Amino acid sequence: VGCSACLVTVSAVLKSLDGVEHFNASIEQSQLNITYSNKTSKSEILQSLENAGFPMEPIPANNDKIS
Repeated sequence: VGCSACLVTVSAVLKSLDGVEHFNASIEQSQLNITYSNKTSKSEILQSLENAGFPMEPIPANNDKIS
């Protein structure tokens, strides 16, 4: 997430997904922290973000974080 306009789009995508419970974005670190339930999956979240033009990958050190 590189700018505030991007953050608006990413927020809309995440809010549209059933199961995303909470997310926190850092523009400075280009990082998202997402909490989600079993109503969705990491792969569904990543695919939705990629479809919106924001391809991201889990951070290897902590597989619950996405950047």
